[in-house]
Amino acid sequence: MYFDRFDIAEAWFIYLSENHSGQNCLLYLRLCQLQKWFKPSPLLNRSRLNENAQAILENLEEN
Repeated sequence: MYFDRFDIAEAWFIYLSENHSGQNCLLYLRLCQLQKWFKPSPLLNRSRLNENAQAILENLEEN
């Protein structure tokens, strides 16, 4: 696994999108902050992540 900003942003976006529990959640706040500078494709989903971004996402889910 290597650190590529785009892969990290994609992995975090998917993680936060799938795991927040509404507008009063800290994860939702982080998602909003991420979206200030990261504008993902509407087609972004787990299956479109490259191998590195998938590894980052798996690491986020484990912790």
